Amino acid sequence: MSLKVEMEMKAMLVIKYVNGQNSAEKIYQKAAEFVANQQLEVPDFEDYVQITEVTLGGVF
Repeated sequence: MSLKVEMEMKAMLVIKYVNGQNSAEKIYQKAAEFVANQQLEVPDFEDYVQITEVTLGGVF
């Protein structure tokens, strides 16, 4: 099993997104971490970022 798959299985929240021409994903161990980062002056995801898939606890 790859490290990426293991991390996704352990992760609480996985967000896949498209920013311009680039596809990427952000992994959070806790949903609270995502909420805290979105409240920063420069959040992880600006309003223009297109979210393509969200997995919470391994469930789409």
